[in-house]
Amino acid sequence: MSSAVQIHPTAVVDAPCTIGAGTRIWHFSHVCAHAMLGENCNLGQNVMIASGVRLGANVKIQNNVSVYAGTTIEDAIGDFPILNKLRLFLFHDPIDLINFRFN
Repeated sequence: MSSAVQIHPTAVVDAPCTIGAGTRIWHFSHVCAHAMLGENCNLGQNVMIASGVRLGANVKIQNNVSVYAGTTIEDAIGDFPILNKLRLFLFHDPIDLINFRFN
């Protein structure tokens, strides 16, 4: 595998940031200033990495995921860890939880 960083032409990478060797940044992704990406990371399509995020080596972020400021994901050991879409549901009334349906 090449140690060169690969950035798709539609991706946006703000300076200054740190991108490790062998990292790939795909279509429409955005890496904000002051983010740190380790070696051999893979950012899928339409990923947003906020300012101050730290990704260790070999981390894979799937398509359409936003990683917000203050997040640290440590080095992967073995297979890539995968951060998929996460949903946070807040219910103010217990009946809302009973009536809730996943789409």
